[in-house]
Amino acid sequence: MAELMVIAFFSKKYFSVLSAAAVVSKHIKKSQLVDMRSLQY
Repeated sequence: MAELMVIAFFSKKYFSVLSAAAVVSKHIKKSQLVDMRSLQY
């Protein structure tokens, strides 16, 4: 049972890191789009 607890703990941490990375990448893509638009004008 202890191994399962450790695996669950690490998978939760991994999932939170993944979701944070997804949010950051979305933010970066948005800022890149804004940069492209400002370059066009």
